[in-house]
Amino acid sequence: LKAQSRENGQLQVDIAGVPMPTKIETLHLLLNGATGSGKSVLLRGLLFSLLKRGDRAIIVDPNGDLYSKFGRKDDVILNPYDQRTEGWSFFNEVRADYDWQRLAMSVVPLGKDANAEEWNSFGRLLLREAARKLHELGTPDIEELFRWCTIANDKDLRTFLSGTLAESLFAG
Repeated sequence: LKAQSRENGQLQVDIAGVPMPTKIETLHLLLNGATGSGKSVLLRGLLFSLLKRGDRAIIVDPNGDLYSKFGRKDDVILNPYDQRTEGWSFFNEVRADYDWQRLAMSVVPLGKDANAEEWNSFGRLLLREAARKLHELGTPDIEELFRWCTIANDKDLRTFLSGTLAESLFAG
């Protein structure tokens, strides 16, 4: 397999010692195995061969393990909780009114049944209107949104959301 996969004159991505044919590099790849079987080791080897070749990559790295091993000072980090982030925020992605609904749907999924969906829709309404209000006030901040949606007391939240569609959450 190694000999059949080798392409003369090409730096190829390495998968556990076997060069990946360049024509299939952009296709999907599934890494599957039990805990401790070497998936992370294989992934680090794959990333190392990409970097050695000078390729650019988008990496989802929830615990920072790959960045700690391969991170470079000019890498762009998109994490609203990381101070090295280049000023990105989902607030920057809003172009139209519908984007607030898309944001809420991406964070609070549809419920599994009618009862769950009713409660989830309340969560989406709260998130959508609180985010929109912060944006309108010129204070679009993820930590402030988190505070309003999870920590703020009912009285303050009711006042903050007065005049928005989420005001209906406080009826009664």
